[in-house]
Amino acid sequence: MGDPPLVLIVDEDYNFTRILEAKLRLSGFEVTIAEDLASASAALRSRHFSLVLLDVRLPDGSGLDSLKDLRELSPKTSFVIITAYEEELLRERALASGARDVLYKPFDLELLIYTIHRFLSHEGGISSVATEAVLQDRRRNLRS
Repeated sequence: MGDPPLVLIVDEDYNFTRILEAKLRLSGFEVTIAEDLASASAALRSRHFSLVLLDVRLPDGSGLDSLKDLRELSPKTSFVIITAYEEELLRERALASGARDVLYKPFDLELLIYTIHRFLSHEGGISSVATEAVLQDRRRNLRS
């Protein structure tokens, strides 16, 4: 079996990123955290990430406004925008800039894992067996 998929979390909220990191690690992902756009750019230059969770509001700028530049650093990486703020046309702008999806905080952690598996399975990064296991867990949780 290959290396686990690598996820970059770009968000300045320490507690939030540690919760995401713990859930992702328990779900079989390797995780790197960047607290700002400069750190995210440096990380994307140094390693290939399967997926980036990118907050909109960061200390050194807008993740959404920087999305095209970040995608140029890592064109094969999937980007998912995460935000706590409802902004008019945010989803449309994010998708037009190359994001795969937008998740609004607070989001369900199982939904996050499902979303990541969904994107990575379409790109050959995760097996459909793993994706189906996530879907089955999700269905069980919804019935409970």
